[in-house]
Amino acid sequence: MLFFRLSTPDYLQSVCRINRQRAINNVLRPLKTSHRNFAKEVATTESFLSNDEPLSEFLKYARFFATTLPGLEFLTVRELVSFRAMGVEIEAVEEGGVQFRGVDLEGLLKCHLHLGTVSHIYLRAGDPFVATNMSELVRKVSKMKFWGKYISTEQLGNQGGLQSTPKIFDIRVTTTKSKLYHTKGIAERVERGILDALDIDNATYYKVKSECDGAKTDSIRVLVRIVKNIAQISVDTSCTPLHRRGYRFQTGKAPLREDIAYAFLYSQGWSRFGYKALIDPMCGSGTILIEGAAMTAGLPPGRLRPTPLRYSKLWQPNLWDGIVKLAIDEATDTRESHGYTYPYILGSDRDAGVIVAAKENSKRAGVGDMIEYFNCSISSNPWFNSPDDVGADGSVLIATNPPFGRRISKKPNESKNSIYPLLPLYQTLGKYSQRGGGKGRAVQLSLIAHDFRLARTTGVDAPLTLLFASPHGGLNVGAFTTGPLSSKMVTDHSTAAMSKIS
Repeated sequence: MLFFRLSTPDYLQSVCRINRQRAINNVLRPLKTSHRNFAKEVATTESFLSNDEPLSEFLKYARFFATTLPGLEFLTVRELVSFRAMGVEIEAVEEGGVQFRGVDLEGLLKCHLHLGTVSHIYLRAGDPFVATNMSELVRKVSKMKFWGKYISTEQLGNQGGLQSTPKIFDIRVTTTKSKLYHTKGIAERVERGILDALDIDNATYYKVKSECDGAKTDSIRVLVRIVKNIAQISVDTSCTPLHRRGYRFQTGKAPLREDIAYAFLYSQGWSRFGYKALIDPMCGSGTILIEGAAMTAGLPPGRLRPTPLRYSKLWQPNLWDGIVKLAIDEATDTRESHGYTYPYILGSDRDAGVIVAAKENSKRAGVGDMIEYFNCSISSNPWFNSPDDVGADGSVLIATNPPFGRRISKKPNESKNSIYPLLPLYQTLGKYSQRGGGKGRAVQLSLIAHDFRLARTTGVDAPLTLLFASPHGGLNVGAFTTGPLSSKMVTDHSTAAMSKIS
């Protein structure tokens, strides 16, 4: 089941599960795509690799698995559906990812560039196979023709080549209900099978590996998943997690992951529904604002990332640079030709240090001139106090990630279930959010919260709707949003919310 426990009433957990599955089904239904068990499919990968076709042709028939945080799968499906013009075919949706196929090398690079909710994109190394003992596992892995076609052996286990550091394998193993259950032993056997397939001297390789001292920054990540004795091996084409955009070198306490910030805005149609302003009164290092500014400017999420497919025979930096430049130029030309007016984006925080970090991160992301930052509290935020003077008429989205009271608490074991220390903060947020409504403005409040009861204490006059629920920072959090807020001040709403949770 695709849901996670939140510190909320039981009915919310059911809403999470039902809404998420409904969203996935609504996206997949027009495609007439059924969820299939990949272990029962007809074997085609190894038969194709037996031919002398180049690996770039193999990609058209290969399967990929885009991993995402549990709870964001329906958003990943929605993103992949927009790639149907490139031939993307969604095969299955599982907890934590989406399996798809039908892209060539250029299409794969575009997936790395444009997908904002994805953490990794894995390439299936071959068809699933049965493995009930270690010797069988080594034998079948060593016979896979994928390794010789995919991996550039001159870059593996040596000090020369494109990088000055050694290249090793980083084997990650998960096993469920299988005879093979020792993950470390499985990793060693898979590594041995790959070395045999590539005809690499084991002594030389393990000597280089020992000199790495556990560093895996320049390794080839291989994912091994065994379920009921059926093994599926995949190779990470992303090198580093895709949520690491490349602009956030400085952060505050308990920063929000970039992919969650992107999903937070993407699920509300931030760049599509004509919002005129984005306000974050607790912006921290600016992640939500930077992602929002990049989305409105048409800047792809992966524009600052290194070239994917490193250490493989498909590694083409020039092609990647050309695709990135073309995407940015097209976005800029489209907005200039249509006279696009960028929305007003404002962030504030009472911590002067994170405001400095947010400004630097914005510059690195290429959106520094689109965001205005203020070092102030919620009550002193310029837009909350004088929305008519600041501007931004029309639809205004207040999107923020307020403190949970758990991730950076000095006493984490004290009063874990108490929400009262943060009540004034959430009530202030709700009070000032409603000040901007009216006079041609439709204000919408969205926030990420660990506790639904705490989110309700904002006291706004519109009901909260769950957008998605996902694990983050060791906690299970939910993204909530309201409908348009009225301009009246919060008075007895906070008292009503308090009575519901006491």
